[in-house]
Amino acid sequence: MKRLNRKETGSIAVVVALLMVVLVGFSAMVIDYGNMASQKRLLQNAADAACLAAAACLPDDVAAAQTAASKYLQANTPGAVLQSFETYDGNRKVTVTARMEVDYNFARAIMSSRSRTVSAKASAIVTSVLGPYDYALFSASSIDLLQFTGQNFVSGDIHANYNIKNIATVNGTVTAAGIIDGKITATQKVPNYHVLEMPDFSNIVELAILLDEATLLAYGADYDGSTYTMSPDQLNTMLAAFPEETVLIDGNLIINGTGVCTLGCIIITGNIEFNGGSVDMGTSDTVALCSLSGNITFNGGGGVFRGILYAGTGDICFNGDIGAVYGSVIGNTISGNGGLNIIYDSDATHGIPETEIMLVE
Repeated sequence: MKRLNRKETGSIAVVVALLMVVLVGFSAMVIDYGNMASQKRLLQNAADAACLAAAACLPDDVAAAQTAASKYLQANTPGAVLQSFETYDGNRKVTVTARMEVDYNFARAIMSSRSRTVSAKASAIVTSVLGPYDYALFSASSIDLLQFTGQNFVSGDIHANYNIKNIATVNGTVTAAGIIDGKITATQKVPNYHVLEMPDFSNIVELAILLDEATLLAYGADYDGSTYTMSPDQLNTMLAAFPEETVLIDGNLIINGTGVCTLGCIIITGNIEFNGGSVDMGTSDTVALCSLSGNITFNGGGGVFRGILYAGTGDICFNGDIGAVYGSVIGNTISGNGGLNIIYDSDATHGIPETEIMLVE
């Protein structure tokens, strides 16, 4: 028995040594890899912030965007490196990749390296307030029908926050928070859809240049105390003096005559009205006509309109044959009595300032 006990002397030390190796290994896994995951989350947050900061400089200044990305990355996570910076889609999308070395603690004892590289990637886009609203027709009212008379053709998607009742052929998806008339033929119909918020133009209003009475009169407008009346030529001449700017007119606007062919965004606090003649635009020109608290009305005529019609709280009404609208019609309510031909065109938003920035990855 004594000889047997002597043979087992020191076995506990061996077991303890083995257990220490296992303990260190588990400590490395729990502490070091937990720290690694934590640092990666911090790096991802920093990459997101850097990407948003870069997008705020786009599409105009790519160099400033890259500088902003590097600055925000370092400010949020010291030691992080901007690994790559790329822009796409006419500098309206940016992708940032970042990396950082994270030191091991316990894992040094069982691994040959002393650190590990973690990385993160983020992408953001710059768009207008209508970026997510890629609808040919959008009716925001939750109590009024989306309803037309005559033969109506729509190429693009339609959404209404209430019922849709009319005869229409739609090459696209029709969604409604209520019911959809059986006389509507579409690629897909989805009744009882969720309610969507009206696009908010408040950021654009803040950027707009207010044109006072004297300025408008200088470009040939007539004014009766509440309503400005202009011809399309006068309107074009005025907008040409403010290239790539959004203009704001306090009051109502009446456009008499033919030909609205310019690129820009016009915000009216009151009503917008077209009287007589055709709206005849060029193949590449688009204009955004936005009424903040009034209605938009087309009286008679035909022709082609290219751009955005937006009435945040009012009605967009087509009296007579409008011919064709290439773009989007977005109103609290939308009505017509002569038949519609609406073709969705994503390029129609080019006249609207790009004030919205969002992460996409």
